[in-house]
Amino acid sequence: MKIEWTRQTILVAIAGLVFIAGFFFFLAMNVLAPARAEREQVLQTLDVERQILSELQERVPDIDQVDRFKSSVRLQQQLPVNALMDQLLLALSRAEGISFTCV
Repeated sequence: MKIEWTRQTILVAIAGLVFIAGFFFFLAMNVLAPARAEREQVLQTLDVERQILSELQERVPDIDQVDRFKSSVRLQQQLPVNALMDQLLLALSRAEGISFTCV
């Protein structure tokens, strides 16, 4: 079967190609361009956050294990660490619960 290329079929083919090209142009401008812009903005934000992180890490002095142990001991002296205190509080809450049910 042989296709005859009349003026009408050529115009329809050209119109179809223009429509397809317009569709891809619309797609590129309204879908891909905003996504690329957002990607660039996120990458810039990531770079800024990395710079801030590196600056903060430089400011914080390196604490060795001995200093951590000393600070832990100091905190434990300020706060009670005994498990007995927790048991006492649990016993008091149980006693409170029992006394309310008896009333």
